[in-house]
Amino acid sequence: NVNIAITGLAAISGSGQTAITGQAFPQPLILQVTDDRGAPAAGQPVVFSVVGGSATLSAATVNSGADGRASVNVTAGAVAGTITVRASLGNLSQTFTLTSRLPGPVFSVNNIVNTASNQPGLVPCGIGTLFGTGIAPTLNGVLPANLLGFGGLPLILNGVEINFDGQAAPILAIANQNRQESFIVQTPCN
Repeated sequence: NVNIAITGLAAISGSGQTAITGQAFPQPLILQVTDDRGAPAAGQPVVFSVVGGSATLSAATVNSGADGRASVNVTAGAVAGTITVRASLGNLSQTFTLTSRLPGPVFSVNNIVNTASNQPGLVPCGIGTLFGTGIAPTLNGVLPANLLGFGGLPLILNGVEINFDGQAAPILAIANQNRQESFIVQTPCN
């Protein structure tokens, strides 16, 4: 029998990725296990666990291969935010940091209407309403812009921003009423 002293655990790749909630991250998390001579250590049980955020792992324990590497795939959970995955072997550990985000807004051209007429289409310098999903999924009710403040309407409200040909549009309100999401904007004059 030969006793191997594991002295190195290094995160090789996988940190810093972003995925949409409920989707798999594009690359696996890869960890390198080395012994006291700096050589790859095969057959070592690396324990992976989610210690922060919402995610699932393809395996809880992965044995390092002949190259000393152990990897696991991660799928983002339903809650957007920072995800921390810890890999540990004995008293050694490494962490990986990932980010999950909500899917972007989805709407069709027929869901963009002139607020005054409620007909599809927009007019320059007018007020438009855009209906869709993924606009304000966590909002319940209506969030109006602060019209009492100075400096005009905000260009970003509740993390939502809309651009027309690269020009940000002032936002009057964002709503999620009975699961119908929308936001009301002033269309640029040009």
